[in-house]
Amino acid sequence: MGNPYEQALEQIKTHKGASSSTGLGKLILSLWNARMAFSYRECTHNFDRRLDNIALQIIQHFTINGEDDALIAAGDAVIELYPELWDIGIEGTRAKEDFKQARRS
Repeated sequence: MGNPYEQALEQIKTHKGASSSTGLGKLILSLWNARMAFSYRECTHNFDRRLDNIALQIIQHFTINGEDDALIAAGDAVIELYPELWDIGIEGTRAKEDFKQARRS
């Protein structure tokens, strides 16, 4: 496999619905769009060593390459497999923004 996103997508597709697959999806979306309200800990809290390694490779790839074509393709694939994650991520960010705004008032 050419990039860590492909490894993650293979896991996600093979084990769709597993909490670890959802975590990988959250991680990909978090890197793809800053408005996703998923912490690293939330994404990876139930990973085994193999999935921890994939997550670290994803972070390293993102740190070096930023939002590249591989991340965009992975993000699109995650949204197709888990459309509710997009909504959850956006709602979490909106809740944080609403809370901050209320504190300023």
